[in-house]
Amino acid sequence: MCFISSIRAPGGPHNSLGGTELGVGTARRIALGGTRGSAGADERVHTVRRGDTLWRIAGLYQTTVGVLCALNDISPNTTLYPGVKLVVQR
Repeated sequence: MCFISSIRAPGGPHNSLGGTELGVGTARRIALGGTRGSAGADERVHTVRRGDTLWRIAGLYQTTVGVLCALNDISPNTTLYPGVKLVVQR
């Protein structure tokens, strides 16, 4: 499993991505190995579905949009795409 925050991380083991959008069909080469970006045993992950918003996801997990943004290194204006995995709790 790979998270947007690990793909975007400057100097990280994965490509750097500018901006906050990663669309369906976007090709990125991802380095394998290591644990960065992997969900830990104590993390809860939500897979974005069509129509999801940060507000709705926050409500489902009784958290706030601010917490979701901090956990995933995204902004409240980030466009969500189906299939993207977001950490909702650590």
